[in-house]
Amino acid sequence: MIDPKDYPLHVEQLNGVEGFEEYIRFWKEATPWMDEEYIKDIIKNKEEAGVSMSMWTNPAIR
Repeated sequence: MIDPKDYPLHVEQLNGVEGFEEYIRFWKEATPWMDEEYIKDIIKNKEEAGVSMSMWTNPAIR
């Protein structure tokens, strides 16, 4: 499970936990070949760098 508590920057940018959970659901639907650990690594790296989300890493933007 990808815990929103571990990704406060993304939760803030997605307007809360519900938005974050929807983001993760869309990501999993759009990239079924990525396992959860890979998705966590991508999000963690962006969190640590303080990088905001972009259309390149947001599967909700299609």
